[in-house]
Amino acid sequence: RNYLCELCDKKFLTKGQLQKHQYAVHKANKSVECPICGMSFMDAKTLRNHSELHTRSKSHACDICDHSFV
Repeated sequence: RNYLCELCDKKFLTKGQLQKHQYAVHKANKSVECPICGMSFMDAKTLRNHSELHTRSKSHACDICDHSFV
């Protein structure tokens, strides 16, 4: 991962991924909010993509903390 978001320290493999992240997550004047976690997004399409994270089956459970992962 070569590209670091200076606003949240998240890392990305490509500059394009970083730019997409910054637009979707950090851009001012966000107008659409996720009803599940409260994150805000610029448009409904980005919210739909994000919402998939909440609806995917989490099939990998940690034996230590019982947290589940996609």
